[in-house]
Amino acid sequence: MAGFLLGAAGMFAVTYSTQAILPQLGRAFHVSPAEAGLTISVVVLALACGSWIWGPFSDRYGRRRSIVLASSLLVAPTIGAALAPSFALLLVFRALQGLCMPGLLTAGVPYITEVFAPRIGGRAMGYYVTALVAGGLIGRVGVALLAAAFGWRWGIGLLAVLPLAAAFVMRRSLLDVPLAPADGGRRGGLRRQLRNGALLQATAAGSAFFFTFVGTFSYVVYRLERPPFRFGPAAGSVVFAL
Repeated sequence: MAGFLLGAAGMFAVTYSTQAILPQLGRAFHVSPAEAGLTISVVVLALACGSWIWGPFSDRYGRRRSIVLASSLLVAPTIGAALAPSFALLLVFRALQGLCMPGLLTAGVPYITEVFAPRIGGRAMGYYVTALVAGGLIGRVGVALLAAAFGWRWGIGLLAVLPLAAAFVMRRSLLDVPLAPADGGRRGGLRRQLRNGALLQATAAGSAFFFTFVGTFSYVVYRLERPPFRFGPAAGSVVFAL
């Protein structure tokens, strides 16, 4: 699972790579906190939209191909975000990152159940969640520490190493599994999901928690910069260990 877990961690690290450094981005591009926060919002929105593409893609062409391709494609916009000369282009590259990520996220969970869970059971999902948490810490604390030492562009750009390395390892190590026959078309599947009350309730609860979590974590760094805390980027980023 090493390559797969590295890919998952790399994806989450890239997702939240700007969250701890929003004040620095605001000062660099002369934008407000609300505008700087768009570097998180556009990724999440693009990820949601991209799921409608990558889900059917993985059903048709295979989970392994989807996962490896998504990890490979994530490298270019990550470097582009680090080199972006304007805030508008930064948002464009962040959106492109978000469009790439569902190839690993959307296909990753079924891949775990199809390949790893039959052999190691529930531990497989536990390892996956641990990799996501580790990636979130790298993307927040790691980028903040690098930004404090070398500048935010280096902090973001160096993250490209993670999906690049993951794609190389996964291409060599991931197993390819035969696809199960589709249970009805996409429209039929969507109708069944919209009529699934338990699924909709779980989605609403998860969404409420996610918005609270992301909203707090996105703007707490601004508060920690001000009195009475007066934390710098490196010290303030430690809050993400929570």
